[in-house]
Amino acid sequence: HKLPYDEATWDAIHHLLRNVWFTRLWVVQESVLASRMSIVQCGTDTILLSELRRAVLCLSGNQKLPSPSLSKLLIECMNLLGTKLGYTFDEVLMNSRYRGCMEPKDRIYGLLGMAPTQFASQLRPCYDNSLSTGQLYKDAFLLYAKHIERLDLFKHCDVVERVINEPSWVPDWSAKR
Repeated sequence: HKLPYDEATWDAIHHLLRNVWFTRLWVVQESVLASRMSIVQCGTDTILLSELRRAVLCLSGNQKLPSPSLSKLLIECMNLLGTKLGYTFDEVLMNSRYRGCMEPKDRIYGLLGMAPTQFASQLRPCYDNSLSTGQLYKDAFLLYAKHIERLDLFKHCDVVERVINEPSWVPDWSAKR
C-alpha cells in the first residue's frame, strides 16, 4: 500500500537517514549491544532504538517509496540496525567494511565488543605509536586464525590498494574497497 505521507514527511525521513551517524562503524557495535531501552537522539527528538528498527523495517518493505535513493538508504540502515550478535568476527568485518571511522585501528577496536571473548580479550586498544595499524591487523589476523583454527580472513586480503606496510597475507582493513 502507498503510505499516506506527504512530500515533507518523505523529505524528513530521507534527510534523517542521510545523517552521517548511519554510516559510522562504531554504530554497528552500539546497535548490536544496545538494550531494549536504548534510545537514539537527533537534536532534541528521541526514539527507542527498537522502534527505529521497526520503522525502518516497515518502510524498507514498502514497494511504493518515493525514490530509489530512499530505498537504498533504508536498505543500508537495515544492514546497520539489523546486525545481530552471533555473527562471526569475520562476518562482522565483512558487513562493516564500508562503514566510516576516523582511526584505521577502529576497524578492529570498534568491533571488539562483538568479537568472540577469547579473541577480544587478547587485543587491548592501543592508539599510541607503539603499535602500528599494520601490526594490529597482523596481530588480529593471527589471533583470530588461532582462535577459529581456520584461515577465513584471507578473503580480506587485497594486494591492489594497500596502505599498510605488512606482508600481503595481512588484510589491510584501512584500504578503500
